[in-house]
Amino acid sequence: MSKHDLNDPFADPPSSLPYEHRQHEAQQAQRFPPASPSAPYQSFQPPFKAPMNTQGDPRNAMGLPHDVDGRRDWSHSIFSCFDRPETCCLSCWCPCVMYSRNKSRLHHLSEFNVKHPQGGDSVSSDCFLHCCLNTVVGLGWLLQIGTRGATRDRYKIQGGACEDCVSIWACNPCTITQETREIELEEQFSQEGLPLKSRRSEA
Repeated sequence: MSKHDLNDPFADPPSSLPYEHRQHEAQQAQRFPPASPSAPYQSFQPPFKAPMNTQGDPRNAMGLPHDVDGRRDWSHSIFSCFDRPETCCLSCWCPCVMYSRNKSRLHHLSEFNVKHPQGGDSVSSDCFLHCCLNTVVGLGWLLQIGTRGATRDRYKIQGGACEDCVSIWACNPCTITQETREIELEEQFSQEGLPLKSRRSEA
């Protein structure tokens, strides 16, 4: 080491290691250079996964989004009535029976928040009144406007009385089937205790 190096405060101190050992360290330093302090930091942590929501909303079992007014769409389209042919056929040939069932099931859910023990009242005063109006003047479908409105209000579904009237008049079996499937979703939820999305993920 020169005299100039001894006066340099930033010069490396003389090494006491043998020459071969120092040469080996230099080769290792060339093969494995230290990481640059300016290199960007890369995280290898697993992505965050939100915990499963097992609570859910029994009145929105499909988890559909709400609009700014807190309303959502029907869980099933009005044109998907043929997915349930038995319900659609019964609604077509005996609308008074399906009207009575849906009304009693909806009333039971509103009162007790559990499924109707008999699956609805098929023969009741509501069924008789609907049948008489249909037989005499063909206006039994007018009674269904109130039930459809009550269904929309319970499940916070978009729409209004005019839309309900047109839908029932245009395709009565489709609207009854749509209401029936909406009520069934809450009944299944209250019976099994988990939202449909959670049950599908656990299957």
